[in-house]
Amino acid sequence: MLRWIDRTRFSDSDLDDLLSNQEPETDVLEFKRDLSNRDGGPSPWMQGQRNIDTRSKDRLLREVVAFANTDGGWLVLGIEETENSPARAYAVNSLPDIHDLADRLRQVMDAKIEPPLTGLKVFLVEYGAAGHGAIIFRVPRSELMPHRTLTNKSIYMRRMMSAEEIGMREASDLAVATYRH
Repeated sequence: MLRWIDRTRFSDSDLDDLLSNQEPETDVLEFKRDLSNRDGGPSPWMQGQRNIDTRSKDRLLREVVAFANTDGGWLVLGIEETENSPARAYAVNSLPDIHDLADRLRQVMDAKIEPPLTGLKVFLVEYGAAGHGAIIFRVPRSELMPHRTLTNKSIYMRRMMSAEEIGMREASDLAVATYRH
């Protein structure tokens, strides 16, 4: 994903490249098929309603905070992944009304991450039907870490291919290390 680092635009061919290369998830790349509800089924947004359920918001906040608190990374919403490990890009799962969805998710991230995360970039990639596609979040390594989610007051870090909650000792160490830079 380092080849994406300076990108300002993405197209459907970039998503096709993820699939044809069977790009794996890494410490700096995370795929999410879609938004999902508490039961793991489709969220109201995926069923044509105009709200994003709490579980979906929390899942995405956790990933963004984890990237910000480590080395940064890419979260691609709208990519189905394989079941094997490491998970690999398998198919595009076009999300409906990505323009409105991206705006709402950006508002959630602005309101629910503390301290505020600067430098977060959101890219839209139309794929298939008009207004449908994927959303790519470019999360920078933050100079203000540690960040936490305001929904549950938790601090996360990216470890291998997952976002893991850290305790107060580790959060304190992270704050001291950040302050020294």
